[in-house]
Amino acid sequence: MSAILLQMPDSMTSVSTASNPWVQGGVTQLHESRRRCHHLPMQTLGELSHEEECLLINASEHDLLPGTLWDWMPDLELADKLPRLPVLAEALLGLVDRGLIEVRRITPELAAAGRYDVVSRADLDELLADPASWQYTERGWDERDEGLCIVMVPKRLTRLGVPSR
Repeated sequence: MSAILLQMPDSMTSVSTASNPWVQGGVTQLHESRRRCHHLPMQTLGELSHEEECLLINASEHDLLPGTLWDWMPDLELADKLPRLPVLAEALLGLVDRGLIEVRRITPELAAAGRYDVVSRADLDELLADPASWQYTERGWDERDEGLCIVMVPKRLTRLGVPSR
């Protein structure tokens, strides 16, 4: 498989492949008609959807779901994104099912203790269908220590062409 990320912050592994037609001079060129996550430039791995790309990038940042929603389709207002949530939720469930991302619940108490709860797959359908899960609480906005967070599962990164640390 080819690389997944190009020109990302120094804190992330950056890999490129010269044989990929999207890569020109080390910079990824995506087809202009694709909706883009604000984190781009990025090259796709196989046939990742826009939603999967955005989720993987946000999971690498340990982002809360509201932050992911903000980054997804940045040209739309929140009111226009909420009816489209099932598309993003379905993509997230697919990445969870493939073992690439896990969803964690954080609370101020857990965060203070340096802990979190992994949300079971059985609970995810209901949680992701609730628009409140995708919006910040007042404390979540201020402190970023409350809500559902997505995180890449490190042992699976090698399958994406990114060496695990």
